[in-house]
Amino acid sequence: MLFNPFSRKSIVDRGRLARRTHEIWLTNALSNGKPHPRIPKREARLGGFDEIMRTPGGRIWARQWWADAFSSKKYD
Repeated sequence: MLFNPFSRKSIVDRGRLARRTHEIWLTNALSNGKPHPRIPKREARLGGFDEIMRTPGGRIWARQWWADAFSSKKYD
């Protein structure tokens, strides 16, 4: 039998792992008491992040928040 990386079981397992990883990350992000960016109702190109970006340091804060989120090795 040949290995098929796109087999049904492989896709289900990867999806389950991705959802679990996201669940853990999101729970931690929302429960650690630090402020977090709100998910806007509008697309960014339509001004969805304008409220944050208009503040002094808003871009720096958002960039740092996402850098911290994606650089964490805790969920690897």
